[in-house]
Order: sequence, then C-alpha cells, then structure tokens
Amino acid sequence: MIILSRLIVILSLLFLFTPVVFATEKIDINTASLEQLDKIIGIGPVLAQRIIETRPFYSVDDLIKVEGIGEKTLQKIKDQDLVYVGGQLSSDDPIAANSQTEAEPLSDLLNETPGTVVESEENKSPLTYPSGIIINEILPSPEGPDAEEEWIELYNKNSFIVSLADWKLEDSIGQINTFVFPEDYQITANGFLVISRQTSRIILNNDEESLKLIQPDETVIDQVNFKDAVLGQSYERTKENNWLWTSSITPGFENILPEEQKIPEQTDGRINQELLPEPIDLDDQKATINGQEITVKNYYLFLFALLIAFFAGILVFVIRKKLDLKKKLK
Repeated sequence: MIILSRLIVILSLLFLFTPVVFATEKIDINTASLEQLDKIIGIGPVLAQRIIETRPFYSVDDLIKVEGIGEKTLQKIKDQDLVYVGGQLSSDDPIAANSQTEAEPLSDLLNETPGTVVESEENKSPLTYPSGIIINEILPSPEGPDAEEEWIELYNKNSFIVSLADWKLEDSIGQINTFVFPEDYQITANGFLVISRQTSRIILNNDEESLKLIQPDETVIDQVNFKDAVLGQSYERTKENNWLWTSSITPGFENILPEEQKIPEQTDGRINQELLPEPIDLDDQKATINGQEITVKNYYLFLFALLIAFFAGILVFVIRKKLDLKKKLK
C-alpha cells in the first residue's frame, strides 16, 4: 500500500512538471526544421526558409544577417529566450547550467552534439549577396546646377526587398568618390532607389565617367561608362541592357524609351557610327537623262531650260495656227 502511494505521488509530480519541461525546450537555429523555426516569435514560413538558407550561425545575434529580420525582431527573439546556436545555451539557463560539469567542458559537449556547428574559421562560409540590383538611369548633366540636380537610380529586379547596408557606389575617373550605404538603406521588390549627388557626394564628370555598384564583399555587381554627357538628358538602360541618352527623364519610375531613339545601339556610352545612315552629300548626287550624266547642282538649270523649251514650243504652235488662219481668210 505504501509503495502504491509513493508511485501515485511520483506520477503526479511527473505530470505537474511535464509542461515546464516542454516549455523550456530550446530551438537550435542551425539544425531546426522549418516547422520548428516557425514557432519563433516574429518568424513565419518565409523568414524560416531564409534562416535555413543563411546557415550556419555562430550566435543568436547573427540572425540580423537574415533578410527581413531587423533589430526590433531580433530583440523580441532574444527576449523570448527560445533559440540557441549549435547546442550553446545561455549561461543563465538552468538546462545549460545543469549540462556543464568540470569533467565535461562546454566545448566537448558541443563537439559531441549532432548537427552542431563549432565556431572556427574552417566552418565559416562566405556571406552571399543577392544579384539583380542594377544601375538603371543617371543624370550627369542636368539643365540646372549639377551639384543640386545630379542623381543615380538603382533598380531591384528581385521579387523581394534587398538591404543595401554596406554596399557602395563609386566613380572611377578623376577624383574618386565612394558612397557607402548606411544600414537603414533598402530597395523594395521590383522597385527603384534614387540617390542624389547631395547624398552620395559623387560627382559625375560630363566629359567621361565610369560608375560602379559594389557589394560588401567587394564584388562589382554592375558598372556603366559614358562619354560626352548630353545636357538635359538622362542616360538610361534599355531592356536589351544597352544604354542611350533620352529626354524622357524618369527618376523613380520605369524608363521610357521612344522607338525613334533606339536606332543606334550603344554599349559603352558612345553612338555606334557604323549603324547610323550615311549623310547625303548633294554635291555628289548624280542622275542620267537621255544618256547624259546630270548632277544635282545643275538639275534645276536643266529643269528651267526644259520649261522654257516647252513654252517656246507652245508659242510657236500658236503663231503657226494664226498664220494658217489668215491664209484661209484670204
């Protein structure tokens, strides 16, 4: 009877503490499934998938590298105290405290944990940045003051927001200026971002310039070169990734490219003269009439002489008719 009573007490205690055990169950962001990550505060299926694609992490703070997780969301995650990295729980967590002994240091426990990523240079993989961010339009020679009205437009071809933190814009000719995007800069999905000269401090030379868009890992993701900027016209990218000057200036909107401006294809900012029609030199134009070569210069003289001959013929015809009429009257 006593044994049965003790068994009942033990089972009751187990039932009482079971919710506590489950409540303190941690989520390893390096090994958790998409469903487990979805339980984290502020993380839905989309962000959970991005977390999986961004692995490995070396601390909970590394979640800031995931696109869509900002400082506020990260703080909520840390306040929830549900996640950890590679089995490394916070030191004030009772489970972590109970799992460490002098005989088994935390580093040994991490090495024995399945799926654990140990922080070392060998395990670190380079960060990757999204492609599809391009220089889309620039205005190097506005009709107003260059210092106030020059600008550079970027376009995001992706269907998701891209953070531009630590990306760079840099010119390459003359005095080199570099603009490093602050952390709060981002470009919306399929959206445009216009950076004024007052913001970037980049001076676009009108005679010749080269502009680069550089990712934080120093990869040049896009570049545009031009010569002889046209006053009051912007330099725009076409759908075929060529460039042309146009008076249809569209900062922050899709480029408008009239068909008549697409005749000479361009690749480096200069019009391909071979694709333009040859200019007509009227001095060299010739024609042949009745086997005789006639140039455009004396064409009008020839036409004038032809008209005189025509009217002279009519006059002779009229005079003959009158003479014939007089003879009949006699």
